Amino acid sequence: MASSSPSSVTPGRLRPRRSNLAVPGSSPKMIDKARTLQADQIFLDLEDACAPLAKPEARKTVVAALNEGGFDGKIRVVRVNDWTTQWTYRDVIEVVEGAGANLDCIMLPKVASAEQVVALDLLLTQIETTMGYPVGRIGIEAQIENAQGLLAVDAIANDANDQLWMGAGVAGAIKRAGGEEIEREAVAKGPIAVGDAVATGAGRLPVRWVIHAAVMGQDLRTSAQAIAGATRRTLEVADELGAESLALPAFGTGVGGFSLDECARIMVAEARSFEPGTLRRVVFAVYGGEAEAAFRSAL
Repeated sequence: MASSSPSSVTPGRLRPRRSNLAVPGSSPKMIDKARTLQADQIFLDLEDACAPLAKPEARKTVVAALNEGGFDGKIRVVRVNDWTTQWTYRDVIEVVEGAGANLDCIMLPKVASAEQVVALDLLLTQIETTMGYPVGRIGIEAQIENAQGLLAVDAIANDANDQLWMGAGVAGAIKRAGGEEIEREAVAKGPIAVGDAVATGAGRLPVRWVIHAAVMGQDLRTSAQAIAGATRRTLEVADELGAESLALPAFGTGVGGFSLDECARIMVAEARSFEPGTLRRVVFAVYGGEAEAAFRSAL
């Protein structure tokens, strides 16, 4: 019988992962055995543990196992295939649509950029909305396994509002991948003035800090002055923390609707004029070909 509980782990609380058991998603026998073992987290693997021809049937096995239940007290995770393969989107759609109410987290392997996490967040959000699941309840565990992914930064910036709630876009992706504790810490430090920035811890993210820059107020409108001030203040906060590297998104160009070309010009100018103490590298981690072209042109 399928479990009627949406999750065996209370959403929003700390999820310890002291022991993590990998189980081939194609093996009902090994999944049954995993139910009896003491582990904080069990991930049903659709990637390395499944041969290419076995993957379609393995998805069905994983969905059936999650809905059958028996994982009480364990974090239920499915590792999908990485974005460079042809299987990823189908892994996510079939598993989340079929068993999202009984799933805690999607594990994304071989993550090489923030854009890959954002892409998964967008897909999950669409499925959650369509299926009527609480948006953001299913977490993302990003596995960094290659040299590109290990080209890490000390701090990343969040394109925030003045109340520091983390909703959609960059903020939503950061919260989903890093944990709700990032938002709780941020909100406790707010509200802040538009153009100001504050730092929090980074939860499960492979960075030390998240710097929340208020680019807009509750009217969700921004301006050149707000973007310039938020960029400048983010650089200052990173330097005050002792960070040597910082990743910046394209401030105000999502919900705020600000011009990508103008945003790139403003943010690049602020970065170039900043006189750092410890900060040595600023990365513009922007999403999509249009944004990349705008920032390359500004640089």
